[in-house]
Amino acid sequence: DAMSVASGMSGMSFESERSVDNHCGVGMRVTNSAPHRVASIVEGGPVSLTGQITAGDLLLSVNGEDISGKPIREVRRLMQGPGGTDVEMELLHAAGKERRKYTVRVTRAKIGR
Repeated sequence: DAMSVASGMSGMSFESERSVDNHCGVGMRVTNSAPHRVASIVEGGPVSLTGQITAGDLLLSVNGEDISGKPIREVRRLMQGPGGTDVEMELLHAAGKERRKYTVRVTRAKIGR
């Protein structure tokens, strides 16, 4: 689609940033297929405000649930929810020889365009 082409990444899901009814997101785009990597971060969204997550990081778990091999719809279900509720994500940052696991907790919010 145009968004995938414009961002230079194909196979991305944009659902983790969209508000669906009264469900909110974390403001992070992840790849559609496992392993799920952070494709991009929505400026001003909950994830960007932490300053901790970097595009390319590998998403390992959401709220303690291992997401390796899970379809993107299941990952979205875990990341979305009512605004004001927290999501805890475990990620792996790997850049060059640096490899470290870290955990980030963010509060879901409506993501504006």
